[in-house]
Amino acid sequence: MQLAVLVLVFVSYVQCYGEKPQEDIELSRVVSDAWINDPNRLKVGQDLLLNWQGQISDRSDSKDISSAPLCTIKSTKLNQDPVYKAFIALLNNYEHRVGFSESETEKEKEEIDQFLDAVIKTKTMENFHNYLIKQKLASAPSATFKKELYDLWFKTYRRVRQSDSSPFEHVFVGETKQNNVLGMHNWITFCINEKNGVFNYYGHSKPHYLNPDYKASLQFSMHRNFVKPFGTILFGSSVEFDFGLYTAVFLRSQQLFKDQQRWPALVVHLDKTRILVQCHQFAGNRIGSCYVK
Repeated sequence: MQLAVLVLVFVSYVQCYGEKPQEDIELSRVVSDAWINDPNRLKVGQDLLLNWQGQISDRSDSKDISSAPLCTIKSTKLNQDPVYKAFIALLNNYEHRVGFSESETEKEKEEIDQFLDAVIKTKTMENFHNYLIKQKLASAPSATFKKELYDLWFKTYRRVRQSDSSPFEHVFVGETKQNNVLGMHNWITFCINEKNGVFNYYGHSKPHYLNPDYKASLQFSMHRNFVKPFGTILFGSSVEFDFGLYTAVFLRSQQLFKDQQRWPALVVHLDKTRILVQCHQFAGNRIGSCYVK
């Protein structure tokens, strides 16, 4: 009987999370230290208020069961910190519809350059960079590392049509295809676009009893007609933390699981909380997506 229960638990786990998660102890330590010591992280309940409202029982049933916005940002960091400001400047540079080619103006190229300069200067990104150097996954000189980050995140690739997408757009901004929202795994993008009327919060899934107050799964719409039935987001994390986390997890997964078609999630710890980070490869060796789950 006990064996049957264990088998059932394992099958349910695999169905929920896919391949069995793996842990890189050193990466988990770096992530935990970055989380604890991040001066730009907003604290949920203090700097960032979240009005959860309606709880969604069926993800396939897309309807708005929350009458008020989710986010209220109390902190002034988004208007003052150079990384937040540089990140926010990028959000309106993308064509959200997959199948429509992207083109960068000189101003947009300059904004990307300013964003990467600001991120690399942070202590949080420095810690991730040092880890990547140690694992032989990044170059030591800052200028070279900046170019590697640009190539990894901002070079376009084809999802439906030539140059219609990029890893940064997919993960941090969000895209649309048919009636669906693709990607979009960042709380800042969500909260800003909710305030501007681009996103509409529908509700949240029942939280797991181990989930912290800064991790939740949402349902929302984008530009009214496109729906994200389920997406998990870390709330309050700084831009440099998310950017460093997903960079490190993708490159380390690529190194560890190079012979595997499907990558398992990597286990990391945010202080004492266990989090799974999943990355997918796309278009050869590019980031297809990265997100927490």
